[in-house]
Formats: sequence, structure tokens, C-alpha cells
Amino acid sequence: MKCNGFKIFGHAIGLTLVMFLSACGSTGSIKPTEVSQLCTRGDRAKPIFVAHIDERAEAYLGDAPKGEYDGVVKRVATALAVPRNPIYRSRVRTDCYDRAKKVWYNCVKETNIDFSKIKGIGRAPKMESARDLAVQICVVAVRINSPTGAAGIRYSSGKFGCKVSQQSYCPVFKATKEFKAKKKALKLARKKIEGTGYKLRKDFCVSQYCLPE
Repeated sequence: MKCNGFKIFGHAIGLTLVMFLSACGSTGSIKPTEVSQLCTRGDRAKPIFVAHIDERAEAYLGDAPKGEYDGVVKRVATALAVPRNPIYRSRVRTDCYDRAKKVWYNCVKETNIDFSKIKGIGRAPKMESARDLAVQICVVAVRINSPTGAAGIRYSSGKFGCKVSQQSYCPVFKATKEFKAKKKALKLARKKIEGTGYKLRKDFCVSQYCLPE
């Protein structure tokens, strides 16, 4: 959905991720990202996903437009989250079928799930929010890229979780006159719809209260 040139996802970010993430099967170890690369604006190639929180504490899939934080903060908090287990290995006892003998027998199957390339980048006015968002989109990516019933392990397990590996403060881009005009129009549209309920959040959100599930 678009409103005055802005894509609005709001709290539907989780559903949006489910629609856009796709499986990845590359191998390799997670390497630190240079700060300059962390601050480079723009969406990344899968399986690296970016999201941001605006001044009203709304979460959006995709990187923040240049000028989004102009006049809001002096530095943009940015965090990068990675899977806690880049390569998850598991041995599970199960039943196997011998087609030649047409019998079932006990066996052990090994499962290797590669999450090593998955990363989540979050931007927000405050670092706490950026960290929360980065972890959240990373976790969604891990779950989406987990084979159904992999090793019989519940996806809610901490073994499938993510952690913040890097954080930094990035420069604020000056907003163009065109961007300011679009943002002003968006605010007016929101005020018209929300009436007296319209207001800017000063806490900029923390995950347990207002980030999307």
C-alpha cells in the first residue's frame, strides 16, 4: 500500500517478510561488516534484510529513505543481527525404510541447516529499537529458511534465535524539499484519519510493547 509516495507496512512487517523471504542454501562463516557498509543506505541482496523504525515508532520493511531522520535525531542508530547458530547440526534417531527388503529399521539421520549468510539490519532513532528490530527480522528469516520439521526441533527454540553482532551510529542525510513535502503530506493525511489520536512517540518503541510480531 502507498500513501503520498510512501510505502506503508506498519505492523504488518512480519507478514511482509513471510511473503518476501526465500530459502537460501549457501555456506560460509559470518564475517564482521565494515561500519561504512553498515551505514550504506539501500536494501541488500538476499538473505540480508533491512528494516527501519520512523519517528512515530512504526516499523517498515526496507531501508529508511534518505532524509527520514533529518530533524529527528543527530545520528541514526543501526544494528546488525546474525543467527546464534550459523550452521545448525543435529543427529536424530528415526525410522528408515529399506526399499529392497521392504522393511523399516532404526537409524540416525544427520541434519545440517545453513544460516550463515542470513543477516538482519535495523535502523531507528534509538539504539535499543534498532537492536530489537535487527534481531526480529533475522529471526523471521531463520524461521522462513528452516526446512519444515527440521530435526524435529521447535523453531521457537533459542537454537534458532539471533543476536546482535554489531552496532553503530550512522550519519543523517539531509531531506530534499521534495521528500519534506511528501512527508508533510503524509503527516496531514494521518492527522486527518487519526484526528486527536495522532501524535509522535518519544520513546521510539521497544520490541516487547510495539514492534510487530
